[in-house]
Amino acid sequence: MIYISTGGDRIRKGYEYVLELMKHGIDAVELSGGAADDSQLEKLKLIKPILSLQVHNYFPPPLEPFVLNLASGNDEISAKSIDLVRKSINWAIELGNPVYSVHAGFLFDPQPKDLGQNISKVNLLKRDQAFELFVERIKMLAQECDSKGVTLLIENNVLTKENLLNFGENPFLLVDSIECQKFMKRMPSNVKLLIDVAHLKVSAKTLQFDAIKMLNECSEWTFAYHLSDNDGISDSNQPISLDSWFWPYLKQNVNFYVLEVYGLLPEELLQQSGLVKQILKI
Repeated sequence: MIYISTGGDRIRKGYEYVLELMKHGIDAVELSGGAADDSQLEKLKLIKPILSLQVHNYFPPPLEPFVLNLASGNDEISAKSIDLVRKSINWAIELGNPVYSVHAGFLFDPQPKDLGQNISKVNLLKRDQAFELFVERIKMLAQECDSKGVTLLIENNVLTKENLLNFGENPFLLVDSIECQKFMKRMPSNVKLLIDVAHLKVSAKTLQFDAIKMLNECSEWTFAYHLSDNDGISDSNQPISLDSWFWPYLKQNVNFYVLEVYGLLPEELLQQSGLVKQILKI
């Protein structure tokens, strides 16, 4: 299955973007971000018989914006994050697709305006402390997911050179293969990885590690991929092409792929989906 992400549209409600995509023959959509509106669940449920929908990270977006961080040392942020994840999981069940994916945590709590930007240096939690908080919370949520038949996916973070220089260290969890493996070895069987190949491209260039090696080393836990391309400097959600670096190294039997390409018209996204089908023969 190849999904199209709604993450590039922060103005419309997810439901509104889904309707536009449907008009152009797109039948699988990943709901991510957009404008807040809890009433859209009932509207989405009406179209789920003819459309495959899945829920990702910051969806449904809350009325009061914040940055979801399951490794937060702030009690208020951690409580909000856990509550949002639980709500998202319930929406995934209501929409008939019991899979939910969430970003790995951070060693600090960014503001919504910081996302996708170079972030000014702030005080960081110790890495071991943030890692253990993240492990503890994911295990708790995974147990809840297991009782509901839900698979919980964790997405690798992206680290740019600018943010590494600003902080003087890596302020994000699950950026490289070593930490991803360390984390997954402590997870129950219903927790898997969502590998974002664009995040991986940037992080590998920043930290000078082998992106292909990470794909191979994390293969046993990889459940799905986010696909887009970039220049290796920033996560710009550019279109994929025949020459995109990752094609020969993707695991072939994953459950789904998501095109997280922004700024294209629906008909162009449909062409991108066709390219994935052509190359991967799915």
